[in-house]
Amino acid sequence: MNGKVRLLACLLVAVLPVFAEQPMPGKMHTQVLETGRTLEWLLLRNRDMAWQLTVSEQSRILVNAILGECRFCDGDEDGCRMTGVFIRSLKESGDPVILVVCHTASHTTLLQLFDPAVSSASPAMRIRGSYYLEWSGTKEGLMIEWDGPDHAVPGCEVESLDFPDTAPAQNRLMLDSPCYRQGHTTE
Repeated sequence: MNGKVRLLACLLVAVLPVFAEQPMPGKMHTQVLETGRTLEWLLLRNRDMAWQLTVSEQSRILVNAILGECRFCDGDEDGCRMTGVFIRSLKESGDPVILVVCHTASHTTLLQLFDPAVSSASPAMRIRGSYYLEWSGTKEGLMIEWDGPDHAVPGCEVESLDFPDTAPAQNRLMLDSPCYRQGHTTE
């Protein structure tokens, strides 16, 4: 019995971080960044039934944005483990960025990156994957990979591989600096 309890505890520790950032509407989430900054975020439905995200630091609102048609899910099917609200620091500046990843259609995944230095209400960057979109944190920054024709991110260098007549384009962006800030004016 004692071995089973330890095994269950180990499995929970291995699984819980994957689900720790899944949005729970109405619950205040707290996250401490590598830089020591503590940010809180809250996800609510507004009266139009669209998701509204609020991110704050010490009672100062950094992001207050309407997310639109976003569906979050959990589990392993159809890229659900990638959906949620994630707060990370940019390697170059240490500034926080907020990633919102959700489904907008049966297979379409949308990544919206909010940067409080650019706008508190609009995403600084949007990437839409036709059938998949994945991202991960690396030592160099955020690696974002997706498929489909949405391969331009103003100010950033996107690697694209086109496969004529067989599959959608495969795109990759290493986000190690706020390249998307070029051409944006701050609010």
